[in-house]
Amino acid sequence: MTDGKRKRDRLKIEINIICISLVYYFISSQFFKIINIILIEARKIKLRNERIEFTLRSEELALAEEVTLLKVEIESISQQLEDVKEQISQMKYQNTMIDICSESEKSKVESHTININNHKNAFDDLFKKGMQKKVKCTVARHNLKYFKCVIEREDLEFKHMELKAKKAKNEEIERQTYAKILEENEQKAKEAATIEEEYEALERECNILRKRNKAIMLMLRRKLIEAEETRRTLMKKN
Repeated sequence: MTDGKRKRDRLKIEINIICISLVYYFISSQFFKIINIILIEARKIKLRNERIEFTLRSEELALAEEVTLLKVEIESISQQLEDVKEQISQMKYQNTMIDICSESEKSKVESHTININNHKNAFDDLFKKGMQKKVKCTVARHNLKYFKCVIEREDLEFKHMELKAKKAKNEEIERQTYAKILEENEQKAKEAATIEEEYEALERECNILRKRNKAIMLMLRRKLIEAEETRRTLMKKN
């Protein structure tokens, strides 16, 4: 009876050892499976975040290049505006000189007109008084010279008016060109401001993703450390 009892006790102990071994194997197997799943998910999250970060970095570089190009273009347009302003100033000066010359020519024409009227009145007086034919011819020739002079002056004034009209037309064209360049410059400035805002938003998003990625990695490290401590605790208990 004593040997049978010992055998039964030994069998129970062996069965308990086998059960404990099976439980430990199951726990260890499940634990490592969980760790592997966590690591796989962590790698996936890390790869996804790296892809997003790479995409955002590429967009950031593209936007930075576009901003640089826009700045260069704006500087070029600003230089063109300065050139146009200088040309407009020169044209204004030329128009001022033309106006001065025009007023001077008008004064001369008025003076010649007065002289012609005076000569005409004198001729009429001489004609009424019955001057000799020779005198009348001489006066007529003299008056014809003055009439020719007036015609030449009027022709010159007409040409001057044409030139002034052309200058005014050119000035209007330059004004429209200047206004168009100003409008384009304003549009480019708005586009540059929009792109800079998008660039800043992307940069903020990149910083958020970096912080989130670091937080995830820290969390995974803590979980790995906790899992390792749990595994060691289980091994010590067993």
